[in-house]
Amino acid sequence: AYLISNISDTVVINGKSYTAWDSLIKAVELDPGLATGWHNLGVLISLPPHSPTPLGDDGDDFDEGEKEKQKEEEEESTMEILGNMFTRQQCYIRAVELNPGIPQTWTNLGNLLHTNSDTVKVNGNFISKLQCYVQALETDPRYLKAWVSLAAFLPESETIQLRGKVLKKEYCIQRQLELQGSKKKGTTTTTVSA
Repeated sequence: AYLISNISDTVVINGKSYTAWDSLIKAVELDPGLATGWHNLGVLISLPPHSPTPLGDDGDDFDEGEKEKQKEEEEESTMEILGNMFTRQQCYIRAVELNPGIPQTWTNLGNLLHTNSDTVKVNGNFISKLQCYVQALETDPRYLKAWVSLAAFLPESETIQLRGKVLKKEYCIQRQLELQGSKKKGTTTTTVSA
């Protein structure tokens, strides 16, 4: 799948044509412990097989109307993998259980939960939407999309704990803006992060 830039692209190996779908499913079949394979299947599972979405896309850059439509479709979308049917959420859960060090997976998993009180079971523990974003930032405190999500969903009246610090929504917004600014300038921020 690493040779394919879009899921609708194909590659021919020994006379047989493979799509990104085929390649990712085969990769997970060959190595069920491949966390990045499960993550990528989670990204792709709700997309139509001939979608032009790049494989590197986290699948969360849609406008609000598209997000709502996609959420409705995701709830019903499944894919057969290793003889079982998997939803997008189940693929992300499998990925973080195999490798909790992928911030994109934690953020995408949090984005699938509709409310802050919704939870998913990961390694026997119930994790909330906000806890998914915290897990992403525990892994990579500079992961912009997790800060964007925290800034959007953390209520003003609540706090989160990250790396021993108690943080409010205002800090999350400030951190998001700092990272967006450094990303645009191509520089790094010297502010000590949480």
